[in-house]
Parts: sequence; C-alpha cells; structure tokens
Amino acid sequence: MYRNNAGIMSTEKDKEKYTLYELQDRLGAQIGLFEGVRDAKVTIAEGGTQKYALDDTQQTDASASVVVTMDPGQDLTDTKAAAIKNLIARAVKGMNFTNVSVFDAATMMEVGGEDEAGNTAGTGKDVAELTSQVEKSIAGNVRRVLELMYGQGKVAVSVKGTLNMQKLIQETVQYTTPDKVDQNDKTGLLEKEETAGENTGSTSSGNGGAAGADANADTPRYTGQTGTQAGSDTYSNNSAIREWLYNSTKEQRQIDPGVLENTTVGVTIDTDDTSIADADLVSLVANSAGITQEDAPSKITVIRALSAASKNTDAVPVTAPAQKAKLPLPLLIAIGAGGLLLVLLIALLILSRQHLKASEEERQALLEQIPDGGAITEDSQNAIAADNKTKNDGNISLLTEEEQSALQGQDDELKKMKKF
Repeated sequence: MYRNNAGIMSTEKDKEKYTLYELQDRLGAQIGLFEGVRDAKVTIAEGGTQKYALDDTQQTDASASVVVTMDPGQDLTDTKAAAIKNLIARAVKGMNFTNVSVFDAATMMEVGGEDEAGNTAGTGKDVAELTSQVEKSIAGNVRRVLELMYGQGKVAVSVKGTLNMQKLIQETVQYTTPDKVDQNDKTGLLEKEETAGENTGSTSSGNGGAAGADANADTPRYTGQTGTQAGSDTYSNNSAIREWLYNSTKEQRQIDPGVLENTTVGVTIDTDDTSIADADLVSLVANSAGITQEDAPSKITVIRALSAASKNTDAVPVTAPAQKAKLPLPLLIAIGAGGLLLVLLIALLILSRQHLKASEEERQALLEQIPDGGAITEDSQNAIAADNKTKNDGNISLLTEEEQSALQGQDDELKKMKKF
C-alpha cells in the first residue's frame, strides 16, 4: 500500500498513514497463520505525543483492537488471545499489552480482557454457563421447598436473570449534627471561629451658620445663632464566623462480580389445592429465590392447575381391582405339569377301583358255577386256566388261595377219573 500510494505529492502525514495501514494488514495476515484462525482484522490507534513545551494536553497511549473469525468447530481461547496481544504489543511502537483488545466475531465478546480492577473478564460462553448454574441453583431451592407441600414431580420452576460480572466499590460519607438537649443548646466541638468589629464616634450639635462679619467689626463671627445644625451619627459593625464539627460516618463497600440481577421466577404446580393463599406462595418463593418482598409481586408468577395426566388419573375409580402381577414362565410350566400329574393320578385311582370292582364280580360268578358235589364244569376249568394265566403274567388273581386250592383239587380228581 505504501509503494502504490506514496508519491512526490504525498505529505509526511499521508506517508505515516499508509505505513500504519500496511502494518495493520501485515499483522492481520500473521494472525491468520495461527491454528484455527480463518481471518483477522487489526485496527491500531496511534498515541499522541507532546510536541511543544507549553502544550498542556495529556499524552495518550497507543491502543489496538483485533476481530478474529475462527474456523468452524474452533474456539478462540484465552491462550490464543494472549498470543495475539503479545504479537501486536511487540510489533507496534509504544503499544502496551493491556491496551490490546481481542474480540471473537462469532460471540461478539472480548476474550481474555481485563477490567479496570485487573480482573480477567470471562468469555461469553463462560458467562452463559455461569448464569445457567446460578439459575439452576435458585430453581432447585424453590422446587425443594414447594415439593415438601405438593409432592415430588408436582412442581416446575423456571428462573431467568442477568449475571453482573462487574466489580463495584462504593464509598459513602454521612454527616449528622451532634445531639442537642434542646433548640437553644449551643454546645459542640468548635472547629473554627472568626470575629471582626468596627466603631466610629459622633459629635454634638453647636453653633452654625454662614461665617461673616457685621459692619465696622474687625473679628468675624457666626451671625446665625439658631443651633439647627445636626450632629454626626455613630457607626458600628461586628461579625463572627463559627464552624462546628459534624458527626461523619464513612463506609466503603465492595460488591464482587457474579451477582444475578433482574431475577424473575415462574412456578407451575400440578394441583387443585387452594388452601394456601397466592400471596403466601409468592412470599415463600421470594424468600427462597432471594428477591425482596417489594419486588416479589412483579417478578414472581405462581399458577396452580391440574395437568391432563392428573385429570385422567383422578377419573379412575379408587375401588378398581389392581392388576394381577404376571407370574414368570418357568413357574407357570411347573404349575401346569403338577396339575397334569395330579389329574393322571386321579384317573389311575379311578381305573384301579373299577378294575377291582370288576374282578370281585367275576370271582363271585366263578364261585356260583362250582357245584356242591365237587364236580367241575368246563366253564370252571376255563376260569381256572384264565386265572393261572393271569398269575403267570404277574397280575393279581381273581380267586383267593382257598378257592384256588379247592378248584385245583377238583381238577386233579377229574384227571384221575379220565385215566380210568
């Protein structure tokens, strides 16, 4: 820029400006070499110098500002801001590190700056996070107090405010008059007193008139002896100045940064209980959130109403049977198997009794077929054979042992008769 604009017709002031513009562009290009920096714009304000001995204007220091645009996903940290400040402070003559301000183009907040008290100012992201933490803390206090009366999950609280990050020092001097016994009491500590006085005399009245002489008189005298001349007045002037000491109270107060100002609170309660007055609820919320009672009506809103879920829950009858708990699948299988086994045992018992009853009926029928003379019929032989077969198969015989012995003896006699 200097080579393109400086010429034979350029003044020294113009050449200085061209040099400054070229320095600003060069510093912006150097900052663009930093990791994560996409673009940087540098503005330098030169300091004023005292050129004349009688010039009473104060000398101003040089200052600079930098607006940095970061790449997507990159943040302008305090470390990077400090590096940019050091670069500019060492590149500009008479530049102090503390007179350089670095701004993030995305958040429009100063990064790594210091206030007048020397406290490092946080970034916009840090202030937002700290504000959110303070708001959550106040909301938790209000919710914890209200849930003791309305139950868990029935209270929703929202807190909004502005976090003041400035450090404030106040000094107050209060003057009061000393205590007096009454209005005529003049006692006190006299600091200063001045008095002044002036007095002049006066003369009495005497002969007067125009001086002259009678005819043929050698000695002049006053011819008019009327005595009407007035005497001179007396003048007197006195003054006094008294300064009394007053009672004074000097107070210094320091307010640290991080105070939440302009706090507003919104509360919603899921209930239709109106036993507690709205004014009492607002006062309770104000004390929990640190809001004065004078500002509470304008900064706190409390609404009590039943939600849709609570209305549906209240519509269900209280006497409705509770839903049975579902049993696990292995237990259901075991219960089914046990029931099936019990049914099988009952069925076997019934079949066994029916079988015994049928066997008893068959035995009675066989006994009725045996004649009194001891002869065995063919049907009896068949019954004995069937009974023997049943024995051989391992089943219970239909006849008792005595009946079987009698039938066996008759069978042996029948075989002997056939041989003869």
